[in-house]
Amino acid sequence: MTYSFKTILIASTALISVVSADFSSFITPVTMSRYNFKRERVESQFNLDDSDYKQSLVVLSFPGLLLSIFIMLLGVIALFLRNCITCNGKRKKEGEIEDEDETPGADDTGSIISEYQPSRDSPTSILLKIVKFFVFLIIITTVVGAILGLASNSKAGKDLDNFFKNMNIMANNARKTSNNLVHAFAGKTDITKTILSNLLPLTTEMNNMTQSTHRVLVEETNLNHLRESITIMGYIIAIITCAWGIFGVANGKSWSFMFLSYLSLLTISIILLAMGMHIPLSAASSDFCNSLDQYVDNDVKPAWMTKWINCDTDVSISDAVEFSEGEIGKLLKMINLFSSAYTNKTYTKSNLLTLKLDELRAVIPIDQVALFDSKFDAKTIPVILSVPRLKNMAKCQFVKDYFNYTRNNYCDEVIESVNRMVISEIIIAVIWIPGFIFAVIYSKDKRNNNNNNNSNNNSNSNDNNDSNNNDHSQAHRSS
Repeated sequence: MTYSFKTILIASTALISVVSADFSSFITPVTMSRYNFKRERVESQFNLDDSDYKQSLVVLSFPGLLLSIFIMLLGVIALFLRNCITCNGKRKKEGEIEDEDETPGADDTGSIISEYQPSRDSPTSILLKIVKFFVFLIIITTVVGAILGLASNSKAGKDLDNFFKNMNIMANNARKTSNNLVHAFAGKTDITKTILSNLLPLTTEMNNMTQSTHRVLVEETNLNHLRESITIMGYIIAIITCAWGIFGVANGKSWSFMFLSYLSLLTISIILLAMGMHIPLSAASSDFCNSLDQYVDNDVKPAWMTKWINCDTDVSISDAVEFSEGEIGKLLKMINLFSSAYTNKTYTKSNLLTLKLDELRAVIPIDQVALFDSKFDAKTIPVILSVPRLKNMAKCQFVKDYFNYTRNNYCDEVIESVNRMVISEIIIAVIWIPGFIFAVIYSKDKRNNNNNNNSNNNSNSNDNNDSNNNDHSQAHRSS
């Protein structure tokens, strides 16, 4: 019990230290060397359209991927050799048993020589404590790493999804604003054809932006779900392996340790595969955040924006916004014509929110209601008040504001969460390598085999004793 309490205390202290550590200091993606397949150095500027940059991310995944394949091959070879040795041992033992069956088991006096020998392979109590402590250490470390990794995986996946979702929502809101302008102006302030032609650059830009952000959102969602599935599967298998390790130690049978070796090998391979995904993800996230800094602070537009959320300060868009401001002024003037004539009130953009169109409609003459309804509706006031938003759209300021919010609320959290996953995966993979070796070594329980042989020998000795007793009794009766 003393060792158990000490172990729990040590494990708890390690858990607190791990959770409270700053994981961003373990992995610094900015300082990672980037090389393409030709071993040429690549700049760490986020651009998924650049083949060299994509190759550099693939190269960063090589340690995890190659280790996963290498350890899987070594593990399969080790298991194959272990099974071959076990099969040869069984055949040899069967031959020895047949030879022993042909050898008389009694001496001249008729006494039976028992072949039972105490097992020399039985571990001492100290060895058993060491083995149990080692298994307990593996299980505790794996559980702590799995909990840390699952929590970090959930946060990183949520932050990544939220970034792309919010970017698509922002573009969709801008598209709705441009469409509302067309709805509020067409046939009300001017003829529909004139309105459409003047607002066409703005509506086209917002529609293209919405489509591009939606496409990127779908691609990111699919990739992120795939990444999360592989990561969660690795952690779940690691937890299952821990549970089976407890059962294997309690059971003590060779088949339980053999199955534990299979599970541990699968855990190591999948965890290293997940690590191979997360190292380039951490590097790409860091590069992406650096590009946001350059865009927000220095107005240097990164290359990836062209396909993700392209927003250009084009002259035609500025002209469309200027035209919209003029049409908004017409709408406000028409509202004041009705309000000043029937309520003796005038409105500006500052107090327009106090206007209730239903109340104004109720006081105008019946013969003016049709004209009023043709000019105004529920979207009129929001359109008039959208002038600041239009100016932001013309200057792409709304995109810059969102990216500024992103770098302040998502960048550090995403990078740190991904780094936590990498650390937990390294811990789990490293701790289960000796666990796999331990499971392979103990996959053939000599104690159980010796006990089975001893029980067989004892049963054979009992049978010989019974037969000898029967012979003596028959000889006594005949005499």
